[in-house]
Amino acid sequence: MEAPVVDDARLVDQVRACREAVTASREVLGEEHPETLASVKNLISLLEATGRPEDAEPLREWLRRAESREGE
Repeated sequence: MEAPVVDDARLVDQVRACREAVTASREVLGEEHPETLASVKNLISLLEATGRPEDAEPLREWLRRAESREGE
């Protein structure tokens, strides 16, 4: 059973702020910086909690690629 999509204005604002944090971190620190990856993980969790796991999927893929390159 899928979680219902949450449309609480406060959560919508949190998702927006988290997306902005990810974008800024990527631009300033780089895509594979630990702080950027932590921001991405936070956004994924928030999207899942608000019933939008499909929106988190591209971020999960990007995170997997970035984490797999860490050991290279």
